[in-house]
Amino acid sequence: MVLSDPEARPMTDPTRSGEAWRDRAFLGATIVCTAVLCAVLYSSVLDAPFTFDDHGALVDNPSVRWDKIEPQKVIRTLLLPYNRRPVANLTFALNYYFHRYEVFGYHAVNVAVHFANGLLVYALALVTLRRFRRLSGQRGPGLSRDAVRVGAFFASLLFVAHPLQTQSVTYVVQRMNSLAALFYLSSLLLYIHGRDHTDHRTRVRWFVAAGVSGLLAVGSKQNAITLPVAIWLYEAFFYRDLDRAWLIRSAMRLGAPLLLGACALYYIIVWGPDFGYLRRDFGMGERLLTQPRVVMLYIGLIALPLPSRLNLMHDIETSTSLFSPPTTAIAMFALLALVAAGLRLAPQHRLWSFGVLWFFLHLVVESTILPLEMVFEHRTYLPLVGVMVAAGGAVGMLRDRTPRVAWTAAMVCVALLGVGTFLRNQDWQDNFILWADIAAKSPQMARAHGNRGQAYQERDRYAEAIPFFRDALAVNPEDSDTHRNLAGALSNLGDLDGALVHAREGVRINPEDYRAQGVLGSVYYKLGRTEDSIRHNEISAAIYGDEATLNNLGKTFGEINDSERAFFYLEQAQRLNSEFLAPRVNLGIQKVKLGRLLEAVADFEFVLARFDDGETHANLSAALWGLGRHREAIEHLEIARDMRQDLLFVANDLAWMLATCPDARLRNPSRAIELATEAVRGTNVGDPKTIDTLAAAYASSANFDVAVYWATRAEGLARQIGQGEIADDIANRSELYRSGRPYLERVMESPR
Repeated sequence: MVLSDPEARPMTDPTRSGEAWRDRAFLGATIVCTAVLCAVLYSSVLDAPFTFDDHGALVDNPSVRWDKIEPQKVIRTLLLPYNRRPVANLTFALNYYFHRYEVFGYHAVNVAVHFANGLLVYALALVTLRRFRRLSGQRGPGLSRDAVRVGAFFASLLFVAHPLQTQSVTYVVQRMNSLAALFYLSSLLLYIHGRDHTDHRTRVRWFVAAGVSGLLAVGSKQNAITLPVAIWLYEAFFYRDLDRAWLIRSAMRLGAPLLLGACALYYIIVWGPDFGYLRRDFGMGERLLTQPRVVMLYIGLIALPLPSRLNLMHDIETSTSLFSPPTTAIAMFALLALVAAGLRLAPQHRLWSFGVLWFFLHLVVESTILPLEMVFEHRTYLPLVGVMVAAGGAVGMLRDRTPRVAWTAAMVCVALLGVGTFLRNQDWQDNFILWADIAAKSPQMARAHGNRGQAYQERDRYAEAIPFFRDALAVNPEDSDTHRNLAGALSNLGDLDGALVHAREGVRINPEDYRAQGVLGSVYYKLGRTEDSIRHNEISAAIYGDEATLNNLGKTFGEINDSERAFFYLEQAQRLNSEFLAPRVNLGIQKVKLGRLLEAVADFEFVLARFDDGETHANLSAALWGLGRHREAIEHLEIARDMRQDLLFVANDLAWMLATCPDARLRNPSRAIELATEAVRGTNVGDPKTIDTLAAAYASSANFDVAVYWATRAEGLARQIGQGEIADDIANRSELYRSGRPYLERVMESPR
C-alpha cells in the first residue's frame, strides 16, 4: 500500500502556518550552526599540504590543469580513460584554474561540500523522521513535530562533527568521496520530493532531476552505483510499509540490472587493465574473509572515534581462513547477527532497521570483492548518513520524554566529536606530523615509512629521508616505490653508484612504473651514460609521459646537440604543465645555443618572474652577454653569485666577463683573478675552460707571463682530452698574451 501524508493541511490553517514558521527557524539554525561547526573544526587545515594520492590525482594529473576554460580541455578532463571520476576531476580542474596549486582553495571547496552534505543530512532526517512518526505498528516512544526537527538538527551536527569525516574532508583527493555523497543524497531527496507529488508531469520532472544527480554521483565516485537500491530501500520502508507482494515484484525487477552489474563487475576484476588482484598481496577469498573484521573496525571507530585510533593507513592482518586470525569468524557472525537483527526489527523498529541496512548497503561496493586496499576511513562517509539519521531519531524521542536531558546529551556528544575532529586535524597540518603518526600506528607497513621519507624528500632533505626509506625496505624489500625514492635521494646526495643499484631494482620489480624508469634515466644521465638515459626516459614517456620525463629527454637531446628532438620534448613538457618551469629554462638554453637570444631572454625573464633562481640568472646573463648588453649580464651574474656560492660555473663566467668585457668601465681584473682562481681550485685544475678563464684574467691585469703559463696548460689539457677546437681557440689567445695584449670579446656563444 502507498502511505498518504496526513500532515498535509490547507495553508490557511493557522496551525500549519505556525508549523511552517518553526520549520524555517530550525532550518536557519541548522544552516548557521553547521556552518560555524565546519569553520571551527576545519579552519586549521585550510593550508594543509597535498599528501599521498593528492599528487597522483591532482599535482601530476595534466588533465586537471586548466590555464583557460575551453571545450577541448573540458572534454579531455571528462573523457580520458584514466579519469574514472570525471565530475570530481572537473572540480579539481576549476580549482587549478582559479588557484593553481594554492591549497587553500582546494580545502575551502572540500569544507563547503561537507557543509552542504550536513544540510542534506538534515533534510533527509527531517523527511524520514516525519514519515517514521506516521508509521503504524512501531514500538517505542513516538515523535512530536518538534522532536522531528530537533532530531534532524542533531543528525546534521553529529554528521558534520564526527572525526571519521576528516579523511573525506581534509584529504583533498577524497573530495571524490564527499562530492559523490552530495549528489547521491540530492538524488534521493529529489526522488522523495517527486514521490510526494500527485501530478504525473511534475513527478516525472523531479525523477529526471534525481536521475541526473545520480549520474553526477557515479561520475564523482563509482560507489554511488548503490543509489537504485537505496531508493528501493527507502520506498519499501517509508512508502510501501514493507508490503510483501510489492517487495517480491520489485526485487524481481531489480534483480536483472543487479545481475548485469555483477557480471560487469566480474569482468572489471578479472580482465580490467588497471584492476585485478595481480597487483595485490592478497586474493579475493582473503579479502572477503578480512572485510568483516574491517567493518567491525569501522563500527568501533564510529562508536569511539578517538584521534589516537584514527589512521590514514590502518595495518590490518589479512585473514587466510575462518579462524586465522580467530577474530575472523567472530566478526563474520557478529555482522550476520546485525544484518539479521536489522531485517527482523524492520516491521516494528523501522528507523533503527533503516539505519543498520543503510550502513551495510553503502559498504557493499568497497568492502566485498573489489581488489581495493583493505581499509580506509573515508569509506564510512556515506554509511554514516543512515547511522546519524537513526541517531537523530533517538535524540528526538528522548526530547519528547526529557527535553533538558536530550539537549544536554546531544550537545555534549557534538562537542566531544568536535574536539576529536579538531585534534585529529592537527595531524593533517603537516606531512611530517601525518606520516610520523601513520608510521607509529602502523610500524609494519612499508608504505608508511616510505611516505614518511618522501615527506622529507619533497623538501630536499634527502639525508633525513634515507633512513625511513631503508626502514620501509626492511619491512618489504620488494617495494618498487621505495627503491625508486631511495635512488632519487642518493642521486641528489651524489651517491650515484648506490642510486643506480636501487633505480635498477625499482625497474626490475615494476618495469611499468614510469617514475622508476625516469629515475633510472636520470641516474644514467648523471653518470654520463647518455644512450642509457635516453632509452629509459623514452620508456617512461611511452608509459605515461609526465612533464619531468619529457623535460629530462629534451635536456639530454639538447646536450648532444639534437636540437630538433630537444625542442620537441621540451615544448611537449611545457604544454603539459605550464607551471613547471624547468622546460622553459631548458628551451632558453637551447635558444642561446642556436643564437635565438631575444627569445631566450624572454624565456628566462618569464621564469624569474615566477621563481627567483641563481642558475636562471646565470643563463639570462649568457643571453644578455651575447646581445652585447654587458652591464645587465654582469649584474645578473652577480645576483647568481650571491644566491649560489656553490656553483663554480657562475664564478668562472663572472671572472670571464670581468676580464674580457670590451667596456673598460666594467672590467675588474683583480676580482676576475680571485674568482677564476676559486673556480680552478674547485675543479682540481682539470677543466681547460676554467684554466683559460684564469689566463684571461691575468692578461686583463697585464700580467702576461702568468697568462701565457696558464693558457699553455689549458691548451695542453684540451688537446689531451680531445677538445681540439677549444685548444685552437686557447692557442690564439695565448698568442695575444705573448704580444702583450689582453683578450676582449663581444659575444658569449653559450652558457659556460
